[in-house]
Amino acid sequence: MSTLPKPLVDQVRNGRVVLVFGAGASIGAMHPEGKKIPIGSELKDQIGNKFITSYNNSYDSLTWIAELAQSSTDLFTVQDYIAEIFREFSPASFHRLIPTFVWRGIVTTNYDRIVEQAYEISDKRTQRLIPFLSNNDRVDEYIRDKSCLIYLKLHGCITNTHDDRLPLILSADQYAQYRENRSRLFQMFEEWAIENTLIFIGHSIQDPDLRTLLLELTQRIKSRPRYYLIRPNVRQEEIDLWARKNIKVIDSTFESFITELDSVINPSFRCLASKLDNSSPIISRFNTQEIPSPSLLQFLNNEFDYIREDIPHEEGSAKLFYSGFGLGWYPIINDLDVRRKVEQKIIEDVILRNEEDRPSVSELYALKAEAGSGKSVLLKRIAWEASIKAGTLCLFRNSYTPVNFDAIYELANNTRERLFIFIDNSSDNLSLILDILNFSRARNLKITVITAERINEWNVHCETLDEYLVSQYKVPYLSHSEIDELVTLLEKYQSLGPALIHRTHEERIKEFHDRAGRQLLVALHEASHGKPYEDIILDEYQNITPIEAKRLYLSVSVLYRFNVPVRAGLISRIHEIPFNEFKSRLLKPLEHVINILNLPWDDLAYTCRHPEIAQIVFERVLTDSTDRYNEYINLIKGLNPMYSVDNQALRGLIKAKVINEIFPNYEDANAIFELVKHLNPQDAYYLQQRANYERIRSSGNLTLAKQMLEEAIEISPHDISIKHTLSEVLKTKAEKATHRLEREKIRNEAFSVLRKIPEDSTSGKYAAVTKLKLHVDSLKDLMADSSISKKDIQTAIRETEKVFDVLKQRYFEDPYILSLESEYAKLLEDDGRSFEALKEARNGNPRDPYIAKRLSEMLVERNELKTALNYVHEALASNRGDKMLNFIYATLLRKSDVNQISEITYYYKRSFTKWDENYESQFWYARFLYESDQIENIKEAKEIFRHLRNTPFSIEQRTQIKDISGGVESPKVYHGKVLRVEATHGFVTIDGRSDDIFFHKNQIELDTWNRLIFGKRVQYQMGFSLNGPTAIKMTITVES
Repeated sequence: MSTLPKPLVDQVRNGRVVLVFGAGASIGAMHPEGKKIPIGSELKDQIGNKFITSYNNSYDSLTWIAELAQSSTDLFTVQDYIAEIFREFSPASFHRLIPTFVWRGIVTTNYDRIVEQAYEISDKRTQRLIPFLSNNDRVDEYIRDKSCLIYLKLHGCITNTHDDRLPLILSADQYAQYRENRSRLFQMFEEWAIENTLIFIGHSIQDPDLRTLLLELTQRIKSRPRYYLIRPNVRQEEIDLWARKNIKVIDSTFESFITELDSVINPSFRCLASKLDNSSPIISRFNTQEIPSPSLLQFLNNEFDYIREDIPHEEGSAKLFYSGFGLGWYPIINDLDVRRKVEQKIIEDVILRNEEDRPSVSELYALKAEAGSGKSVLLKRIAWEASIKAGTLCLFRNSYTPVNFDAIYELANNTRERLFIFIDNSSDNLSLILDILNFSRARNLKITVITAERINEWNVHCETLDEYLVSQYKVPYLSHSEIDELVTLLEKYQSLGPALIHRTHEERIKEFHDRAGRQLLVALHEASHGKPYEDIILDEYQNITPIEAKRLYLSVSVLYRFNVPVRAGLISRIHEIPFNEFKSRLLKPLEHVINILNLPWDDLAYTCRHPEIAQIVFERVLTDSTDRYNEYINLIKGLNPMYSVDNQALRGLIKAKVINEIFPNYEDANAIFELVKHLNPQDAYYLQQRANYERIRSSGNLTLAKQMLEEAIEISPHDISIKHTLSEVLKTKAEKATHRLEREKIRNEAFSVLRKIPEDSTSGKYAAVTKLKLHVDSLKDLMADSSISKKDIQTAIRETEKVFDVLKQRYFEDPYILSLESEYAKLLEDDGRSFEALKEARNGNPRDPYIAKRLSEMLVERNELKTALNYVHEALASNRGDKMLNFIYATLLRKSDVNQISEITYYYKRSFTKWDENYESQFWYARFLYESDQIENIKEAKEIFRHLRNTPFSIEQRTQIKDISGGVESPKVYHGKVLRVEATHGFVTIDGRSDDIFFHKNQIELDTWNRLIFGKRVQYQMGFSLNGPTAIKMTITVES
């Protein structure tokens, strides 16, 4: 019969035990020469004999002997010797039993690889061991499912002896000195200790390592499970001492203990590591003889949902769903959601689109909406319908773990189908979306990404996606029929709420109609409860009892504002509430406001119903800045950035704009940043946000901001966003400088930084705009100085024009650049010296393209178009190859007489080189070339428009009608017949030509659109966008 305590055996059987190994756990390890593994004084003597002259087996500590050894040689030499001592040792037979059990985690203060080797050679292991050595190890990158086992090596490892930031810790005395880069390992261990049973093995009763660990744990954790200490020959007094600390001593060797455990727990009943099943449903989509690889199956298990009718999902309830919880696939499968009209539009436009009609092999579509509009549920509904009804292969992003792109390639290559990848919250997944699109384009994979985001978040954070966007869809307010369906669902599932329960069906519909200008989440709450949305949320909070539940909900809300799951381990650590206690005592009071979900690495997380609700709780409850500060401090101390969800939450908390808005007191903001600095001293993102905060706050310290950004660049030299932030700080610093020469010196420094940002990078456009603003600022300085010569003004205008010319062509009709140019033009117009300086410069050098450009534009503003044409024509006479002058002249010709098509196209053609970045020139050339009677000219125009469709412009810029055939005032009318009508677009012929012209539903009156069928005779105007000719203002001419 077993002598082991039954509670301990049960915990091992359930996989809820953390092993904590000390040096004694390695005793018995095997060595080719039969040596015994050295521990404590034995290791000290070997180091002393190797490095210290006349070493005499002193009573000095291991730490002191190691320091003496290092002083006589160096750190790396001593550590290499220690590695040499332990390298040849291998696990004994009883060590090989460790992998046959399922553990919650393993922690060690040993440097050897005994445990790693035990897992490597075992054919009966239940888990895959993943060692963690430093704060830089990321849980999400290594732990992709519950079969992975984290192994915390608190004192270092013999595989890493040449990193001076992570030296081997030889004793407890060195904790404070060398713990800095391992602090998150200890933090993770502490979280485990709150929830799980710890078994200490190989520690002496007087072991300072053990006593230090236990002291920290008992000081921090008020309520925890019982721990166990495995130790032979223990005195009763020692057993009693540890019992008072809730630690039960088991008088046994490690070998005897694990051998008995092996005999007590039948191997057939141990939880085996999850084995990947090659019979996965995805195999039915394979169009090859291959079988899915383990990495693909893991990808479909942990990174994306493969959508199918039998998709695994957790159960829920209709009432929870209608109160604001998402509940995963449960509401979709059970048809609890209101079917929105935009759903069918996307299905027809995107999912069912013929391959030959798709603009590119890889595509991006966006669903945009206001917060609380139901976009996340709608995105799931579209994915479900696309898969189940349309039969397409759909994946839905379900995790925060890094994505395996090889798995995407394998799936696309073996199914030979178009992959529809759905990703919610674009701003949080910006890099992932860009990587998928670039990956698929480089490999010519048929992939369509459909994403969803709040409109304001997209506008602020997702501008880099605009150039990839094929089309976008906005979620409107509820229509009458949608409100009717919603009320019917609420009635069916008895979820009406107190304000609607006693109303008739029609009265309930009216309640929603009265709130027609509100988003779905708001309308649902207000109509159901009969009072303002924010008041409902605050009342919910105020009515929560007990107080611990209320505090926990507040902490979850503060973090879930950033739409990030809040780890249960984090909340347990902050509030000292183990999950079991939460489940037994606090779950019921919070079940209507908090949801629990599983994370891939065998952890749990809490979420609120919606980030919008979390934001309201934060704003309405933490009205006092001191309360906000205290909550921030507690949360930041508890976050562990080794987890991506924690790191994402931390980044949200310390965004410069957020800190500046919610902490008006500089001392509070500074204290928060200082705490983050202490916890993450080498974090480039922290330094960037700290610097940005100094830039945007009133009377910020721009010198400090500059220093921090320079430090951030040293840490992360390839992060171009940091360089751009530095250029903005320097720009602001120049604006605040007192003397013009000082301002110019700082601007030159900013120019130097901007030159290091590649033009084609994600920050390229922002850098170019900052450069432009610096030039305009310099010109303002000159214009404000009455002593400045006309020559200096000419030089400044010329340099500014150079930048404008490049940007206006590359970022054709970008509203920000156009606004900046308008400001610049007004600056010149308001100062008479600039016009005189330009005329003087033109007289001295008529061929100067930049002077000719600005002077001609000022003449046009003064209604002197003919003079402008003459000036530019004279400049061209001696500089015929200049692209800018050709573009200016063609544009002036277009403004003077739009019918000079042959002459206009002649000059536009000379204003660019094929496929360069002069996009504006290419557009206008193709636009006029298309109206030619020559087939070859029309063919060339079509080729240019095809090229322009794939240029880096937003969907709005690509589809905007920039000109109309015949001009806006007297447009030409074309006739033809309808060739094809799809869900939202179609094609029409042109009488007398063989071309098919595209038209879109948005450009046609609804009544006309509804009557369009194949063969219908129509008349229309022809507009031109970057996508090419488009039929607009269409009317039916002959009924049939």
